[in-house]
Amino acid sequence: MMADFCTRANRIGSLMLVLTLVALAAGSSLFMTSSASATVQDFMPLTAFNGVACASPNRCIGVGSVASRANSGAAAPLNPVSGDLSTGQSLQLIRSSGLLNGVSCPSRSACLAVGENPNETRGIAVPLNPGTAMVRSGQELHIISGIFMSGVACASRTQCLAVGHDSSGSGVVVALSPATGAILSGQRVQTIPGTGGVGLEGVACPLANLCVAVGENSGRSAGVAVPLNPATGAIRRGQSIQNVTHKGILFDLACPSTTVCLAVGWGASQPSVAVPIDPRTGALSKGQSDRSISARAAILAAVSCPSLSLCLAVGNDTGDPSVGQAVPIDPRTATIVADQSIQALAGTGGLNAVVCHSTVQCVAAGSRFESTGAVTEILDPATGRHP
Repeated sequence: MMADFCTRANRIGSLMLVLTLVALAAGSSLFMTSSASATVQDFMPLTAFNGVACASPNRCIGVGSVASRANSGAAAPLNPVSGDLSTGQSLQLIRSSGLLNGVSCPSRSACLAVGENPNETRGIAVPLNPGTAMVRSGQELHIISGIFMSGVACASRTQCLAVGHDSSGSGVVVALSPATGAILSGQRVQTIPGTGGVGLEGVACPLANLCVAVGENSGRSAGVAVPLNPATGAIRRGQSIQNVTHKGILFDLACPSTTVCLAVGWGASQPSVAVPIDPRTGALSKGQSDRSISARAAILAAVSCPSLSLCLAVGNDTGDPSVGQAVPIDPRTATIVADQSIQALAGTGGLNAVVCHSTVQCVAAGSRFESTGAVTEILDPATGRHP
């Protein structure tokens, strides 16, 4: 069964190939403003960054996979100002990991990375030191059956939720300790009824007692959101899974407040899509709807919000090969910020992750043009351009 599922970056890449063929057959065009290229950081032999997080304003970490070793996961300590490796640090291979797909940092001294084991049969979780990207002293990688992890978010210093899918594609969730990567005592992998396809792809936790996850429904007919209990991973009492887009898939979300989250992905007719949701219910924010961001097939793969009124979403277009893109979005309406537009980022092939460590600067991460290695970009969240 696992032949049907791979890393988050690869799943997005496969979807992009399909969308490209659709768009080319239709002869449609995507209107984007080219952005002058700054220096794109290179991290060979890392193939792609799939996740990025910051433990503090001056300490970030990226995770992904390495090309030179089959199914090898890796992590890199990043300088959030330059996007390069932190001074004196190096890329770290995470032994016994296969593919690292997501990372979250609940404190200045701890980050938790998740993904899949080398033969893609089980999920993995591993606590990392954000200063070095090494496995934390005295800790080890945990293999967790029943979940192939796509993303992780930490509601507190002691609780994180990882999301993904099981071998059938249903969405699943598990509560983890960020200190050890082990399943929290007394908990287990939870299946979320009504999810399917790619399962659950992204998760965010706006409160210590509230997380919300996004993905695809079991009918593969809509992007979904579902509020979760971070202590157990179960659907919050009295709530249910919500269909919040017209077709498509939601890949990630960010919550700039306790009342609104912005989810991104692709939607009906395959343009990139953004949607504002109420994290307490998973439903559309009152009076809002899903919004098409691009003019034709494209994907927004990740989003981060530096303020209550501004988020930066990143992804890639459907050129062959693809080009990374970034766009500032208002989380309250899911519309592009006034007087701004989608930015094409020369030198990148696809951006899979983004974190805004300040109100004026974000670190976006993914792969190079033609997928020749992992890259980072430093972007202004207000414009999506290089500062």
